[in-house]
Amino acid sequence: MREPLRQPPQAVAIEKQVLGAMIYSNSCIRLVRRILTPDDFYADHHRKIYEGIVELDSIKSPVDLITLSDVLRKKGSLELVGGETYLVELTMGISSSANAIQHSKIVLEKSILRQQISICTATASRGYSPTEDALHLLDETADKIVGLRGRVSLIAERDTTDQLEEFIAYADRVMTGKYKRIPIHIESFNKLSKGGARPGSYIFVGAEPGGGKTSFLLQMAYHAANNGFQTEFIEGEMTSDELYERLLGQTMRRNIDEALLDKEAIVEFANVMYSLPLKITTDVFPRDAATLESTVMRAILRGAKFIIVDYLQVFANKGSDEFAHIKAISEMLRAKCLEYKVVICVASSLARGKERKGMDRFYGGAQLMHDCSIAMLLDGEQQDDEIATGVRRVVLKVPKNRGGARTGEDGITLRYDLFQQRFTEYYDQLPPSQESVF
Repeated sequence: MREPLRQPPQAVAIEKQVLGAMIYSNSCIRLVRRILTPDDFYADHHRKIYEGIVELDSIKSPVDLITLSDVLRKKGSLELVGGETYLVELTMGISSSANAIQHSKIVLEKSILRQQISICTATASRGYSPTEDALHLLDETADKIVGLRGRVSLIAERDTTDQLEEFIAYADRVMTGKYKRIPIHIESFNKLSKGGARPGSYIFVGAEPGGGKTSFLLQMAYHAANNGFQTEFIEGEMTSDELYERLLGQTMRRNIDEALLDKEAIVEFANVMYSLPLKITTDVFPRDAATLESTVMRAILRGAKFIIVDYLQVFANKGSDEFAHIKAISEMLRAKCLEYKVVICVASSLARGKERKGMDRFYGGAQLMHDCSIAMLLDGEQQDDEIATGVRRVVLKVPKNRGGARTGEDGITLRYDLFQQRFTEYYDQLPPSQESVF
């Protein structure tokens, strides 16, 4: 016995309600346009009517039965949609546009379901082709899904009641200890920030080339993952081998060159890494804003709560407008933090030009400083004896922190072990064996 044909997801009756409300009250047209496109309508005649309404609204013309009939007639669509009689039918029974937004969200949900079916069907069909490039198909499918995911935010629009209920739930999580900030490996910073970075925070880390920035970020990533937060580290310059070498020294607390020759240490390190919710992503090509956004979105969809982007400047277009591109990327990342309640940390190195001072020392530093919730700067000059001792004194400054106190000029003094590529807090009054480690 043949299965009956399944009808695609649709809500034609709700589509009529949306169109009727737009004709009844033009005040809701702009709100509906922010949610729906013509292609979101399942019924072809509803799609044509919506296009007519949008055309009139775009030229700031009032939308009523007369103007809408006229524009559809000029487009040759009036009879196709059912004529003036059907337009009148749309408005019958409509006494308010109060539910137009909620109805629009229902129409959008059905449209997204249809698009998911279309994407999956096309992917399945192409997957059977013997000449199909698997990775290309995967990337293409993922990009389409990411695009759909972006539209879901339109469904999640909240009113005052929703926001207050969310705040009450947040306060309850704080009182019960269930609200978790993301701590880093420097306990003095965690005290400044009331326990670490809160969900939705955007962090900027600046340092000179060779100043230990990448190692500092890797230690942040390891510490967050070790505290149970799913973490992703997106690298713009180095290979994965270079990154894992540094993690090896940090986690095993050993000279990297020695640990690399110790098979047992490598096995122990690998077992530690396998057990952590930490993913390292390298070879992000092409290195541009669109690829970075797609990579970040995939991390979010995988459930990442803490995302680190090393060498942010490499994803910006080079040239006279380079800083403008960094600003655009920064604003995009800040928006992701707020929308998905994740913590994103970006790092930038020194910019070209000796005349640059203050935050302008870093690529897009002034722009990043403006956008970020927390700014951390690593200042450390090379010392004459560090080749022999393997130790550099570094000062961590926090000039901006929306969630708590900031450091003064003295900052937080850190001990940077060059052999282990590892940072700890530095207490001059204690011998190295008693230094507090975080």
